[in-house]
Amino acid sequence: MADRLESRCRLEQTSTAAQGYSKLHPKLRRLGKLNITPGKAFGVLTEDTPFSTPSAASAVILGRSDNGRTSWKIEGT
Repeated sequence: MADRLESRCRLEQTSTAAQGYSKLHPKLRRLGKLNITPGKAFGVLTEDTPFSTPSAASAVILGRSDNGRTSWKIEGT
């Protein structure tokens, strides 16, 4: 069985520029899908979490608005 990779993200949103995405980070926390442990420098997604767009995923991971199509790369493409 393969080891599960840990998906890390910023502790909180650093910008409210992406208004729609800024609500996604706290929503994932409320649902228990994003765990924030006191004393850690990052949050961890607790389960595989699908996002509607690459930019939504990138905004949660980076804590700010971001063009996920340029940030997310598939190895070998």
